[in-house]
Formats: sequence, C-alpha cells, structure tokens
Amino acid sequence: MPNITETIIPGRGTVFIAPKNTPLPDGELDDFSLTADTVGGTWKNIGHTSKNDMVSFSKEGGEAETKETWLSDSARVIYSAAKWSMTVSALQVNEQNLNLAFNGGFTTNKKGYVVPATPKAVEMAIFIYAEDNTGKLGFHIPSASFGMDDAPSFAADEFFGLKLKAALLAAPMTAFGGTGSEPGIMAVYKTGLQGK
Repeated sequence: MPNITETIIPGRGTVFIAPKNTPLPDGELDDFSLTADTVGGTWKNIGHTSKNDMVSFSKEGGEAETKETWLSDSARVIYSAAKWSMTVSALQVNEQNLNLAFNGGFTTNKKGYVVPATPKAVEMAIFIYAEDNTGKLGFHIPSASFGMDDAPSFAADEFFGLKLKAALLAAPMTAFGGTGSEPGIMAVYKTGLQGK
C-alpha cells in the first residue's frame, strides 16, 4: 500500500566510524544526529563530506543463474557471490581521515603526514546517517576495510577531498545485536520501520 511516510530525501548526512564489529548503542538510530562528535563513547563522526560527491554504494556480482534438471527447465535459482563497497569524499583533512585513506603516519615533528608506498587497509565499523524533516535513515556496517579510492585532485571552486573507499565485509550477527549463524553485510534503519 502506498505510504508517503515511508519515503525520505537524505538532504543532510554524515558518516560515523568505530572499531570493527561495534554494535549500535541501545537507542540505535535515535542516538545519532548530524552534529554529534561521538555517539555511545565509541562512534566518531568523520565530519564534513562532499554534497556533490555523496556517499554511494556499489555491488559487483550477485547475479541470478537458473539451473535446469533433465526433468525441469527452471528447477532452482542460485546467486553468485556479491562484493559490496561504498565511497565517501571526506573534506576534513585531519589525522582520522588521513588514516582511513592511507594508514600512514606523521613525520618526526608531527607536522607532516607520510603516505606509505605500500597501502595497508584499515578495518572499521561504519554508520551512515541521513535525515530530512520527516525522519532519519541509517546504514550500520559492522565490518569494512578502508583505503583510498581515486587519487586526490584539486579544483579552484570545490573543497579538497579525500575520496575514501570501503570494501564491506561479512560480520557475525552478534555485531548487529542479533542472534543466529548467518553473517550479514549491513543493517538498514529508518524512522518508523518496524518488523512484524
């Protein structure tokens, strides 16, 4: 049944990170806000991100293939493995975001950040938070491997950004605050969403 209250225009949003497999706080979506620096003492806001190059997901694989038997043309459908990732352009050039992009370190005098020749991934949990005047939307990703996506570039009329890419990894149900043995990639939260 059509229900306009189940829609949302994510006009404003931000991204939080925490150690790998960190569950959400007890209030889940309701505990997060645009202006929170930290949530639950663990989730840290990465700050300003690009409005022109917003958070996006991509998926490779996961295609359906129909299997036939001698008796039946469409006996079963199987799906290939799917690889999920997300990108976000972090605009605040600080230690936290440089570590997500490069996993390097500071020079001896702590004034310059050294990008390593061989990149090493940083594994973190992610919470993507968005809202409009009708409600909130969130994506909890307990396990992701961060690194740099495209090399940085300059534009005279745009903010400089670090384009981060995170490969989304399977996480145990306990990381979502659930039970069961089937691992998951992410959990979606929306104001008013309630399972039956």
